[in-house]
Amino acid sequence: MRAQPGTWLLWLLGACAGQGGESQRSAADSAPRALDSAATWTVGMQRAGAIRYGMTVAEARAATGDSLAGAPAGEACGYVAPEGAPEGFGAMVEQDRVVRVDVDSPGIPTDRGAVVGTGEAEIRRLYPDSLESMPHKYETAGRYLIVVPTSAAESGHRIIFELGRDGRVIRYRAGLRPAVEYVERCG
Repeated sequence: MRAQPGTWLLWLLGACAGQGGESQRSAADSAPRALDSAATWTVGMQRAGAIRYGMTVAEARAATGDSLAGAPAGEACGYVAPEGAPEGFGAMVEQDRVVRVDVDSPGIPTDRGAVVGTGEAEIRRLYPDSLESMPHKYETAGRYLIVVPTSAAESGHRIIFELGRDGRVIRYRAGLRPAVEYVERCG
């Protein structure tokens, strides 16, 4: 199911508040977001667009030129979606730092070209020497393909592709461990 523009952030905030993975829609949040090119939001092992994992919220605000309204204060966990980010992009913030990004819509590529909808064979071709696989926590026939970096400089980072029953990416996330490994997002 695909959220309407503007509802993605509310869904993520609902998930962080312990309401599970079900989509939470609100008519109050129907204002469209400005969209930049998805290419400027390319997701990699250390960054997504101008946002580097581990940045403080203030540093991310400066890097994106966005207020990142709704960023949780203190040690709280929550999600923000910069105004210029494409639909389906959200950044997890913990303890005032951006620790991961989540992508649940087609069109936002990784730095190697994977997107939501990419098949398992293509993921394996794009990341030939750094993949681990494990069963999906909720999808009976699904699984996770986890990109484990080969360089020491990136050892605390991961990209995790969630594959559905058809063997295609249904969403992916990238960022710092342990946050990138959270299945229930903010828990």
